[in-house]
Amino acid sequence: MFRKTIYIFIALAWVSCASTFALEADTLNRSDNNSQRVGYWVITNAEKQNEDCDESAKLEEGRYVNNMKSGTWKFYNCRTGNIKSEITFKEDKKIGYAKIYGSNGKLREEGFWNTNHWEGKYKFYHENGNLYQDFQFGNDGKRDGPQRYYHPNGKLMVEGNWKDSKEAGIIKSYNEDGQLIEEKNFRDGELDAESVKTYTPEKPQPAVEKEPEKTPPPVEEKASKVSAPGQIPDGFHKTFDSNGRLLREGEFKNGMLTQGKIYVYENNKLVKTNIIVNGSVEKTLYEKK
Repeated sequence: MFRKTIYIFIALAWVSCASTFALEADTLNRSDNNSQRVGYWVITNAEKQNEDCDESAKLEEGRYVNNMKSGTWKFYNCRTGNIKSEITFKEDKKIGYAKIYGSNGKLREEGFWNTNHWEGKYKFYHENGNLYQDFQFGNDGKRDGPQRYYHPNGKLMVEGNWKDSKEAGIIKSYNEDGQLIEEKNFRDGELDAESVKTYTPEKPQPAVEKEPEKTPPPVEEKASKVSAPGQIPDGFHKTFDSNGRLLREGEFKNGMLTQGKIYVYENNKLVKTNIIVNGSVEKTLYEKK
């Protein structure tokens, strides 16, 4: 009985602790007994008192550990509500992946930020969202290794290597069509003037419009007996064009179709049939599209 009572007491204590922890975890802007900020916080302009912004405008949000910012924090424009940046903190210091946004809310920069400089891979974007700068930084915050710039249309603009934030070796430049236009050689950031090479890019060839296909003239079926050169004799006949398509069929008289059909084509497809009665079109039958 004594052992059972102990089990019940432990179970009740665990439930109580779990409920308290869940309540605390869900509570915003919480401080501990020493008035130190802990857990998730949303900071508004009521605390910062920025001019021209409502007190309720959100400025920052993220998590505190022992009164120090930790993990990813988001910062906002108090006037528009657009996100300005996402910064990773470690013991209240800006150390970790960071994203910087433009006034329109679109991503402009991203990379690893260490206290006061970028390290490793870094990207900067045009306002249209296309990549502008694709850089590599060393641990000292200086550009080191392959570096690239891009035109707003996404084509490569400049490429080469940098050392201690200085050009090192061959630097190539391209036009907006992606064609090489210049090469320069640098030694420790100093240009070797004799190494400069310029290129004349090929001009894009204008598109040549194709002429519409011409329908070949009709070729009349040869008759064994004709009353005049090229004239179809009286009687029932069929005429074809050079592609073998049926053009006319029916009774001819004095070289004219008096009773029968005339077939009309467009783009090698039959579009309508004219019914001929007494030498005139009595009605027209259209093909379904």
